[in-house]
This record gives sequence, structure tokens and C-alpha cells, in this order.
Amino acid sequence: MRVMLINPPVLNGNPIVREGRCMQRKGAWTSLWPPLTLATLASLLREKGFSVLARDYVAEALTVDNVLNDTKAFKPDMLVLNTVAASLYNDLDVANNIKSVNRSIFATAIGLQASGVPDSLLVSPFAVDAAIVGEPDIPVARIADVLSVNGNLNEVEGISYRKDGCTVNTGRVSEFIDIDSLPMPAWEFFNLRNYTLPFSRKPFLLVTTARGCPHTCEFCPIWIYYGRVPRLRSPERIADEIEYDIEKFGVRDFLFWAESFTLNEIHVAGICEEILRRNLKINWMCNSRVDNVNDQMLRLMKRAGCWLIGFGIESGSQRILDSTRKGISLDQIRRTVKMSHSAGIVVVGHVIIGLPHDDERSINETINFTRDVGLDFAQFYCAVPFPGSKLYDDARNNGWLKTGDWTMFEQNRSIVDYPELSSGKIEKLRRRAIRSFYLRPASVWKLMRLVKTRGDMRSLFYSVREFLSWL
Repeated sequence: MRVMLINPPVLNGNPIVREGRCMQRKGAWTSLWPPLTLATLASLLREKGFSVLARDYVAEALTVDNVLNDTKAFKPDMLVLNTVAASLYNDLDVANNIKSVNRSIFATAIGLQASGVPDSLLVSPFAVDAAIVGEPDIPVARIADVLSVNGNLNEVEGISYRKDGCTVNTGRVSEFIDIDSLPMPAWEFFNLRNYTLPFSRKPFLLVTTARGCPHTCEFCPIWIYYGRVPRLRSPERIADEIEYDIEKFGVRDFLFWAESFTLNEIHVAGICEEILRRNLKINWMCNSRVDNVNDQMLRLMKRAGCWLIGFGIESGSQRILDSTRKGISLDQIRRTVKMSHSAGIVVVGHVIIGLPHDDERSINETINFTRDVGLDFAQFYCAVPFPGSKLYDDARNNGWLKTGDWTMFEQNRSIVDYPELSSGKIEKLRRRAIRSFYLRPASVWKLMRLVKTRGDMRSLFYSVREFLSWL
């Protein structure tokens, strides 16, 4: 078996980040993220004895001609296609082009779109043969096993596939993979210079620390991918991977990849203490909830190399936070931002404009709150009803969706029209939020503090220009 794993090239439009729940344009952070899922699958399949080619055509700014050349040279039996809603039609076109080389190539789609609406990927007569419903590690490996012996795909849990013109769904997987058993991601397939941090342009990598989230935020679909039960990776295994990345690739900047890094205080302490015990000189970032941290934890994280933490603020209106079942308070946000700064950690707030029950008043409350609460940076997204979220079900049932065009399902656009708030108004208020936050002396000063060399100034100029181009 020969397996080809790809982030498809962009035929028309914008580069899209495809990793877990993160489905956004490159311009949202002026960075593309390293394809952790592809690198992990490549390593897992290679460990099982399959011949593997993995490539990120988006990061390399390559075309479908490059894909076709690779297909002809590698001669894959199986294609694994990483896709999201906003790039769906583009990715189906790429798959069709690949299968024009050899119709017998078995094309499998992974990602949140495949998990939430597998039928959307099985509509073409030729492009995609199967969609993985949930995290892809076990199903992809089992598909490859079955295909290698001409077995029955119905034996593979967690997939939808085409058979005799019909769709067969085998149900969700009955088990999730033990993430400690995963091999080191095969980053050697990718040019790591294509994945750099905003402003500093230093290369960085993603490191899995946990999978699964027990929370029930109504706008989030991640449970259909990683499940609701947190699975924690051992601190020793995490430190092993960091050491491996330092020695093999020379990378010392990391994003710790989990739905919320700080869900378990003992686990966080174990990771930090293992980093310190091994004297790993690294810089790292993570995501968190404001109700899952305390002063002692944050100070230990800082000692272990954490310099930036992203919190899901979502809204500056307590009424909206409560209605979306976020489970946090505005006072918790204020205290946590202050605690993080006291520990010496930069704070990013993730904010959603246009949640159900939002109106112009509540959004203006959010805009004022994000300015006043002390965030160093803020990301403002439009509320998007991604399949798998309660928001998606509510939007469909209540007639809020203004389009069924999957390319519109990305967080720089609004595709919901509420009775009291139109999609156009949501986008206008989002632009107001961005301008209100960043076009003020405090934000400009924080940006300028990042500049230490002439190269930093060029990087800052490039990042700001690219960010503004996507508004």
C-alpha cells in the first residue's frame, strides 16, 4: 500500500488553516499552522509498514499540476485529503484531478467537515470514496489495512463510504486512540520554514498534550472530532517529543495543542516540572479557559517557558455567555487576565461576534469590555454554525442560515441572519471591534514593543498589512 496525505493546493481563493477546530484564513494570524494531523498520520502509517508521501501544497504555494506530478511519480493506492468547509469545493476539485490520473485511487477525507457532514464529501461521482467521522488515526490506519488485503470496509468503524451508488455509515468509533501510543509526528515531510510565528517569524511546531473536551459551549463542534472525555498525554511523552523536535529540527517554539491545556491542574504541573527537570530551553503557547487557571499554575507555566496564553472570552455580555453555556463570568475573565499579566504571560482573547441572542447593544458591550479588560491581543470572529455544534442545529431549525454555500463557513464572514441582527450588521460590528481594539495607542505600543531589529520591523509591517487585507 502506498498512501498519499495532503493539504490540497488552493485553486482559487485564500489559504485556509486546517487543524482540528481551527478552520480560518491564514490572514487571521498571518501564519499557517504546521499540519500536525498529517504529520502524525504519516508517522503512524509508516510505522505500520506502508509507503507514505505527505505534503502541504498550501504552505508551499503549489498548484494542482504539482499534485498531479507527485501522483504520477508516487503512484498512491490511497489518498488522505485534509479538508474543511470553506475549502470543500476546492478540495473536491483537487481530488477529482488526482483521480483522473488513476480512478482506482481510494480517496479518504478527514477533518471537521467530514465528521459533521460526511455526505457533503460523497456527492461527487468520483472524488471522495470515504469520509472519516471523528479523529482519523484509527480509521485511516484500518482503511489502509483493509484495502491492502481487499477486505470489507464495513468492518471499519467511524467512516461513511460509497458502495454501489449508496452511502454506508459504519457508526462512530467505539474506542479512541491512546495518544501516548502515537509515534513522533513525521515533520521531515514538510518544509518547516513555511510555519512561522507572527511578528518574530520563528519556526514553530504543534505538540499534542491532550484530546477531548467535557464542556458544552453551543458554538463549538470539536466534540464530534475528539470526543467529550479528555485524554491526557503523559508529561514524559510530551517532553520526549519536545527533545526530539529540538534535536532533529532545531525548533524551540511550540504551540501546546489541546482544546484547553489547563483542564487538569496536576497534568499541567507534571508537564511544566518535566520541562524544568530536563532543562528544556523552549518558548511555548497554549489555549485555556479563564476558570481553569490559578496564580500558582500560571507562575509555574511561565517558569517552564510559557509566554502567551489564549483565552476563550467569547463575549463581554454576561447574558450572552450564559445563553451559550460557556460557563464563565466577566469577573473571572477580569481576574484571570490580571493574574496572567502578574505571572508575566501575554494574553490573547478570542471573541465571537454574532452569537445567538446578540444584538447591537450586547456587541458594543463586548467591544468595550475587550478594550478595558487588559488583553494584549484579541481575535474577533464571526459566529459560524459549524456542523456538529448546537449552533448549527439551531441555525437550520430556526431559518437563520442565509446560505448553504460551504465556502462561506469561515470565521471572517457571517452567514446567519437573526430576526434582530443581520449578517451584514454582524460583519460591520466585527470590523468596528477590530478597529476599536487595535487603532488605539495602547495596542500600537504593544505591537511596537515586539520590534527589536530592522528585520522585526519588516515582519511587523508584513503581518499588519496581511492582517488588514483580510478584513
